[in-house]
Amino acid sequence: MVTQTEEIDEIDAKILRDLLIDGRKGFTLIAKEAGVSKAIVWQHYKKLQRKKVIVGATVHLHYASLGYDTVANFFVNFESGKEEQVIKSVKRIPRIFSAGSMNNNADIWIVATMENNEEMEQIIQKIKELPFVLSLTTIVWMKLRSIMENLSVLSNNKSLTPGIATEKQVVNNIGKAAYNLDETDKQIIDKLALNGRESFRKIAKELKISTDTVTRRYRNLKQNSIIKTSIQLNPEKLGYTAIAYIDLSFVHQPNGPNIVDTLSKIPDVIKIIKTSGNFDLRLFTLMRSLENLFVLQNRITDITGVAKIKTTLQRISPIWPVPRENVSTF
Repeated sequence: MVTQTEEIDEIDAKILRDLLIDGRKGFTLIAKEAGVSKAIVWQHYKKLQRKKVIVGATVHLHYASLGYDTVANFFVNFESGKEEQVIKSVKRIPRIFSAGSMNNNADIWIVATMENNEEMEQIIQKIKELPFVLSLTTIVWMKLRSIMENLSVLSNNKSLTPGIATEKQVVNNIGKAAYNLDETDKQIIDKLALNGRESFRKIAKELKISTDTVTRRYRNLKQNSIIKTSIQLNPEKLGYTAIAYIDLSFVHQPNGPNIVDTLSKIPDVIKIIKTSGNFDLRLFTLMRSLENLFVLQNRITDITGVAKIKTTLQRISPIWPVPRENVSTF
């Protein structure tokens, strides 16, 4: 069934972009920046929910702060027709964050969060030992930049920028002060992963602590860039049908921030990962059509020093972004 694409106006775009950057941003501030009343922002927000453009809210995490220093992608090739069995077996392995099928019938992708490289080797071995698995490729994530708000369908809003602190700016706080997570912090994170806009009063009641404690803990987690709240969208409602993974290698080691800044400005690039292995960078991009993909590929190949490019397409999830993704680390 084809999902109906919803038309969005300037106020809709403002709300979506702001809440992708900070899922708990207040409607009063959004209204002030947009030059409209809080009631109008509320009406547009409820409409976006009713039309199922906004389908939830969640949090993203700085995994190193949680004790997971290694994050990796695994691409598994398996015997044709055994997709369901392989995915079910993979999800039983500890530390597997997510797993899903690629566009063809004999490949799945896996994301895992691990405490160290030794644990990664153990997971690789467990995957290889699963029935029906033929081969496995590993891509280790070194650094990551998340720019979920960089959607072309939201770029026509001229009132987006005032007062907005991007995640790239916020992430510089990481490492400035030590922050040791305790059980209460983790319980709050678990609640917000299910609903990033849940009221602190309700969370406090469920955890049997004060609302002030939840508010203070959340503020500290956010200020230390350990968590980032974001709304979740159905991308198909905005006209997106696929996600493209674009792997890049360069003639010389890419000039870190400069090349990443250049790629970050390309519309619909929503995540950039510095990787180890055969490629230097991996881009995650949302696609509305093959024509969009060709335009994107041409813009990338025009960048000086690109030696190799590889693209993989996957059907997009109706809930994006998924809970507990990694926040920006550079």
